[in-house]
Amino acid sequence: TSVGPSGTPCSPFNLGCGWDRDGSYADWYAGHELGHSLGRAHATASAALCGNSASDNSYPYPNGHIGPNDGSMEGFDVGDPTFGIARRVYPGTTWNDVMSYCNNQWISDYTYTGMYNFLSSATAAGTNAVQAVHAGDAYIALFGTIYTDDAVGTFDVVGLWDSAGPYAAPAGGPFRMVFLDGGGSELAGYDFDGEATDTDPTNLAYEVVVPFPAGTQQIRMVRTGDGAVLATHTLSANPPTIGNVALVGATEPVSGTVTLTWQAEDADGDALMYDVFYTDDNGASYTAYALALGEPTVQLDTTQMAGSSQARFRVIANDGTRTAEAESATFTMASKPPSVFILTPEDGVEVRYGTQVNLLAEVEDLQGDVPDGSMTWFVNGAPTGINGPSYTAYLLPVGTNEVSLRATNVNGQTTSRGVTVIVNDEVGYPGPLLAVGPDQLHWQLPAGATATEQATLDISNIGTGNLSWTAAEDVDWLSLDATAGTTPGALTVTVDPAQAPADTPLSTVITISGDNGQTLQLPVSLLVGVSPVWAVEEAPPVETQEVFLPLVVR
Repeated sequence: TSVGPSGTPCSPFNLGCGWDRDGSYADWYAGHELGHSLGRAHATASAALCGNSASDNSYPYPNGHIGPNDGSMEGFDVGDPTFGIARRVYPGTTWNDVMSYCNNQWISDYTYTGMYNFLSSATAAGTNAVQAVHAGDAYIALFGTIYTDDAVGTFDVVGLWDSAGPYAAPAGGPFRMVFLDGGGSELAGYDFDGEATDTDPTNLAYEVVVPFPAGTQQIRMVRTGDGAVLATHTLSANPPTIGNVALVGATEPVSGTVTLTWQAEDADGDALMYDVFYTDDNGASYTAYALALGEPTVQLDTTQMAGSSQARFRVIANDGTRTAEAESATFTMASKPPSVFILTPEDGVEVRYGTQVNLLAEVEDLQGDVPDGSMTWFVNGAPTGINGPSYTAYLLPVGTNEVSLRATNVNGQTTSRGVTVIVNDEVGYPGPLLAVGPDQLHWQLPAGATATEQATLDISNIGTGNLSWTAAEDVDWLSLDATAGTTPGALTVTVDPAQAPADTPLSTVITISGDNGQTLQLPVSLLVGVSPVWAVEEAPPVETQEVFLPLVVR
């Protein structure tokens, strides 16, 4: 799981935190958070310049750039004309790695290779590498956050487990978990430390999984330097009880939306929360379908539950520390047909006669894998004799063609999905295509700044023919030196910090429209005063480079 970055509170399990405080550019940092989940740390080389923590000393390029200073490494964006995204080359000396906090983010070969190797290792290890944990009383698992500036901590997750699972014992640190009995006497204590989060280096996410001292009724989180108590958690004496898990009014095989109910009590009077799981393999594995419910009933949509004659629901009741579980009787869940997705080409693609068309599909089935032999390609309703998820169509006839894939699962259920391919017998040209670079602007200015700042946008036609454009904005603190022009052209953007309230992130978009019907929106942000964790480096303009590919005309 990757969390953030639009102000999401620090999550348990140290999975990441939100740190884009104005919430306007969350999409910029989705790759950053995924990078953490794929084993990537912050580039130490960019720490001093951009404010990220220094946690990857092996990053090879200076200042967090995606290449060395000699310019021998560049980033390449293949673009997507469907969404108006142009092909671009990103200079390695001015664009920065996604695992930094700098502006102008792209991915370096170092980070790409690291993510690839992580995924390859995880695939090779397989599911046997996962250490499962279950409810018990041998270990207690504590997850949360310490806010060192405020001298407070949180217990986000408290659970009793049968084993420590993948978690090692804490290796010491400036904080201590103290376990107390009902009389306030210490039963055990464990020193630990936290790890700085992306939200703020003073926020420390912690994971403490240790043997559970029998008789514990309270846990205190203490700062060992001065004995300050950062947080306390009281444990209930008795676990809850739960039973009578049943489907109400459902007929077999079960399908559609169903109601699941159960009965639960807690001898200590604690409020209970419930998690609902589903198994289609007689209890060998379970999938979560509803979490943190406050009432002993839930409506469940079964359309995404695998069909099975050995299906059950499990409900786990939680009083904040202790748990109890119960299951429904075994029932039959209706089987579901497979799902077919045509990945390429897009529907309605136009090609010239004689061009081979490469089709790629993905087939998913809740009951299991669909073998290649159960996938068949059709052209205009006639079987091609080609099986599997890919197919290359040669010499499609001129006109509109329907190319489809039919998949059949183990229960004989069938789904077909297709795309339209239009074949022309004339040479076609792409026509005008609007491109603007850079594709975003950001200014961070010191408190009290009044001098205007400027940046230049390059507006170009990366297609054929002629292209005119118009530009518009609608905020007081931003202005444009032109509202219309032709390509190639330039547009000067000016921001006036005197029109911006202090310590308040501002954001807007510049709308640039071409007379070809294409519209691009370029995000612009301005901050005067308080410094978030964003980089302060001015975003350099994208160097425009044209890539020429051969055109073969038969």
